Amino acid sequence: LFFCAMDREAKRQKTWQRQLKAKAKAAKAVAASSGGPSSKAAAEPPGSRSQPTEAEIKEATQKAIAMIELGIKKNRGVQESGHRWIPLCWAKEMKPVLGSYKKFVEKCPHFRIEYGDTPEKYTVHLRNGGTSTAESSSLQPSTWQLDMQRAWDNYCLATAKEERSIADFVEMASTVANNALASKTGSESAAVPEKRRADAGAVAAPKRKKKKAS
Repeated sequence: LFFCAMDREAKRQKTWQRQLKAKAKAAKAVAASSGGPSSKAAAEPPGSRSQPTEAEIKEATQKAIAMIELGIKKNRGVQESGHRWIPLCWAKEMKPVLGSYKKFVEKCPHFRIEYGDTPEKYTVHLRNGGTSTAESSSLQPSTWQLDMQRAWDNYCLATAKEERSIADFVEMASTVANNALASKTGSESAAVPEKRRADAGAVAAPKRKKKKAS
């Protein structure tokens, strides 16, 4: 009798588990047909969000500039410790459109960055006292200006704060420019004789007369 009871209990457990699985399967089918959250999650794989449009980026940029400028002016003492001030809503509202806060302020001509002892320790400041949002949105720095900004940023990261010198940076930039100019001038000078020799050979070479067909 004991073993019979155990067998009946095992069969009852299997039947109950089959019923649960059937109910779960039916619920998924209903959710998929009604367009519920589970179907949307299955239809949209991770990272499939549409890219922001140019209009959305422009609007978000103007809003971000105004927000950061106002925040810096109102919270002047926040950055005295060497850490940047950042809008509380950046991660939720601005980051999906404009990307990370640091990259935005690095590229935006409205702001400048002062680096501390570590890459994550920096403060954000208004460039030239700040301009209007409309003027800032129309300012588009050229490629070489962005490269110079990156060069200065790399110099600050590689050099201790007490050892940084604008004069040293400018001197090195001047040396690099002079070397590049000299190299380009030398290449052009070497190419001129080659061209002259080629031209002289073309002039000296006699033209062959075509033979008349007999």
